Formats: sequence, C-alpha cells, structure tokens
Amino acid sequence: MPTAKYRVATVLHQTKAWKDKPANKRVRGYRLYKGAQFLKMYKVKADAMKAKAKALAAELSGARPGCRPKPATRHMGVFARQLAGGEWTFDARCKVPGQKSPYIGTRSSPKEAAKLVADRSQRTVDEIKLAKTSVATPQESASRFQVLTELFDGWIPADIQSAVRLREGAGLMPAAAPGIYVGALLGKEERWRQCVLGTWFAMSPTRQLQVAGLESHDDAGQKEAAFVMHSVFADSLTAYAGNGMTAPERKTHDDERAFWSLHVNRNVSHHHSLIPWAVNYKLVKKQARQRGRAALRNKEGVWFGLTRFDAKIHVPLMWKLHKLGRATQCTTVPKTNAEWLNEFRFAKERASQNQLSHEGYHWNWLVRTRLWVEMRCAGIKRLKVTDDWGSEQVAEAMLPDQSEWLSCWMTEFTKDSLKGLLMKLNYKGPLEMLSCFACVLGDNALQDVSAEQLKKYRRQIKDVRAATCQKYGMEGCPALIVGMALRDAVEGVA
Repeated sequence: MPTAKYRVATVLHQTKAWKDKPANKRVRGYRLYKGAQFLKMYKVKADAMKAKAKALAAELSGARPGCRPKPATRHMGVFARQLAGGEWTFDARCKVPGQKSPYIGTRSSPKEAAKLVADRSQRTVDEIKLAKTSVATPQESASRFQVLTELFDGWIPADIQSAVRLREGAGLMPAAAPGIYVGALLGKEERWRQCVLGTWFAMSPTRQLQVAGLESHDDAGQKEAAFVMHSVFADSLTAYAGNGMTAPERKTHDDERAFWSLHVNRNVSHHHSLIPWAVNYKLVKKQARQRGRAALRNKEGVWFGLTRFDAKIHVPLMWKLHKLGRATQCTTVPKTNAEWLNEFRFAKERASQNQLSHEGYHWNWLVRTRLWVEMRCAGIKRLKVTDDWGSEQVAEAMLPDQSEWLSCWMTEFTKDSLKGLLMKLNYKGPLEMLSCFACVLGDNALQDVSAEQLKKYRRQIKDVRAATCQKYGMEGCPALIVGMALRDAVEGVA
C-alpha cells in the first residue's frame, strides 16, 4: 500500500511550480509541509464523501452485502430478506385456511409489510406486534432450551467443525499469510477451504514468503504481494468451480453446496457465503452467461466470472484483508470466560489501530470463530466460568449470536447472574456454545414447537441428526433437523 509521504511526493512532483523551485527549496521539510496541507484538504473531502455515502445508504435502506446487519422485525409474519444487490426487503406471510401459500407480498419497509399481515389476518398492527413478543413465555422457552440442548448434546456448527480442520492443516499460513487464511474462513464452505489449502501448499516457499511484502513500505513489494494473494484466490475459485468434474462428482459438489446454503448460511448468506464475499473483494463479477474457467452460479441463477488483477483495485483490498487477519489473531488462547471477553476487547483495539470496522456480524463472527478454533487446536474443550457476568457482559461476549433470550432469562430467573442462569437451566455444555443454542431458539422453524413436541419425537429427531452427519460428515442446523423430523413423523402418521 503506498504510504502517505509517497503519494504526496508524487502529486507535488507533477506540478510545474514544484519543478521551478530552486534546489534549496526541494528539501524533505518543505515536502512534508506542503504534503500536510494537501492531506488536510484531502481528509476534509474524503470525510464529506463518506458522510454523503452513509446518508444515501441509510435512505435507501440497503448496503453492500455483508456491510449492514439484518434489520430486526417486530411484527408477527414479517421476515427480512436481502436481495443480490444488498437492499433489504420485507416479506409478509400469514397462513389462512383454504390458501396453499402463506406468502402475501413484499414491501420495502417492515411497517408496510405488517399492514399486509394485519389486513389478511383481520387484526391490527399492534396486535400482531404483541403476538411477536408473546410467542413463548420465558418459562416455556427455557424448557424448550433444556430439551434442545439434551437432544443436540455435543453439537458443533458445521462452519466451526470445518474451520478447525482448516486450522489443523494450515501449518504456518495464519502467521505468514493471515489475509489468505481469513479469506478461506470467510468463504465458509468446506470445499472452498480445502481448495485454498491445496493452492497454498502447491506454491513454492519463496512465493509464499512474498505475501509478507504487504507490510513493507515498498510499492513494488506490496503490489507483488497483492498479486500473489489474488492469484491464490483465483486458482482456488477455479478449483472450486470444478469444470472438469464427472457427473457423479458434480452431483456431490452440488449436494454439498446445497447443504451449506441451507444449514450454515441460513438467514446470513449475505454476510459470509462464498460468492458475496468474492464479489466484495472484487475477485469475481457478474456475467451474462457461463463463460471462462471458473464460472460460478448462485442459487438465484446469476453467473459470476473471475476478474483480472488490477493494482489500483486489489492492492488496497488485499491489504485490508491482511490487516483483518492480523487484527483477529488472538494473543492468548482463552481458557476462562474472563480471558475470552478480554480477547474480544483486544481485537477491537487492534481493529481501531488498523482503521478497520469492528461492528456488525462480519467482524464478530470472525473473532469468535478464530477464538473457538485456537481453543480446539490447543486441546481446550470448554471455557471455565471464573467470572460471574451480567446481561451486558453476556451480550458483549456472545456476539454475533442474539442474546435476547439469555438476557430475558437472567432477568426473569436470576439477579442478572450468568452462574445463576447456568444452574437454573442445568446447562452442562461448553459456555461458548450457550449463545448458539439460544440463537437457534429464534429460528422461525422452532417458533411453534413446544418442549412436549421435542420430547415426543425425540427418537425421530436423533435419527435425522445422525443421518445428516453420516451423509455430509458434519452437523446440520438444529432448527431444520427438528422441522424435518416433525414433518416426517406427521406424514408417517398420515
């Protein structure tokens, strides 16, 4: 990445007034003085442009994929959905007797979608808002949570299982090429991560060491390092596309993509699935049809192709990815909940020092994943609870999962005490998994499922869970597994 001094010197040397200055004026101090004036002017303009872009994004209620968190919906039957361009829309759904599909329509704001639901259900907007908050009482949700943790004892999300495998096979990549390692993590899918590993280890050690040039102050070295990173991702995408696959291999590949789309990227595909991530870092772009050696198609049927390396575009992006890898690298592998929270805070400090955003799902997911992975690779199976947290500390440490149920239970059952909550719920699993189970409760597939139903169909749920693990080699989403088990049980009775 060119330094500020280099950019200023380049601008000044292009002016005729500079060339006409006597030699004694062309000294370092004079250059820095004129450079400071230029940078001050540039900063004012840049801040104004950023403010204008932010205001426009807020006005349009949309943003680039992965840059804006999912809007909260406070009405029953209103669901947020992000389009390919990043804009958010809101689907209205209401199940009415005699109508096959519950879908009513789509609106640009949650209030307009709520009006559709209210009209169809013959209720007021306030009534469906109240229904959203009263889906389950704290006692009912706590009972459901206890049964759920028992049924899915030992459950680990598939993306974490895959990330642990990546870390075990990555060797020195996290330290030598943190940007490439983070890129492999953010693509999420197991096949993508293995493609990145294969490409990385196929390179010569000399080529691998060139990535370190991003941290130098040499423009040529930074350009070469960014080119190496871009090449690794491009070759990995080519391998991932697998144009030379046989028919059985293609079917297996498509089944795996469907699994990750359904069970892992569920509700958050705009944050971290492979194609949106590659689009954000200008590695692929839309194309009208299948063309090229690494053509990828998303579930909407849109084709994407590789981009050529452009130093002006890719050097800043690869440098940002490299800094993201450095900032999220933990200093100490946490063993206790206090150390876990401290690592979250240290990561935010490093992000601020590197001028990186540390808000939103994207950042918190990455920090949490890397902490989990380092713990598992160090042989640490669970965090020890040494500090008793309040609801605010729980919300801070459990990101990016939603913690509304945890806060509700802590207020309802305890005096805002984490240790008291663990005793009340009789929770025996790892503390770092607590928020994952609580987040699963918020899935739409479980909104109408009671603890009694979970107990009644215990055997069917365990059978579907085992079948999913056997087929894909990884755990599926508990909410979907419960839904499939209940549907199969009902159809079997019918």
